[in-house]
Amino acid sequence: LESGDPGDEQDASQASYAGFFGPDYVWVDWQQPALEVYRQVKAWRFASVAPGERGALAELGGETVRILRTSLEPVDGARAVTCRDGTIWVVETEAP
Repeated sequence: LESGDPGDEQDASQASYAGFFGPDYVWVDWQQPALEVYRQVKAWRFASVAPGERGALAELGGETVRILRTSLEPVDGARAVTCRDGTIWVVETEAP
């Protein structure tokens, strides 16, 4: 732009919509680093209007829950879960 080149116009007929997360992102994989799990939970919290199955789903204590909030630091009353590189604290869940 600075040199005066306006660029090439995109062909709208070739465009596609990326959509929300793929099906592999619905379930939490505790073998991932804690930061990745934290980001996954946070992403699903803000994408709660996504069509189809919603995450972040996980098995905790023998039941399936949707994790709504986690912390990378200890939180009183939160459930500590071991990830690949450390611990994450599950602060808030709900039934899926």
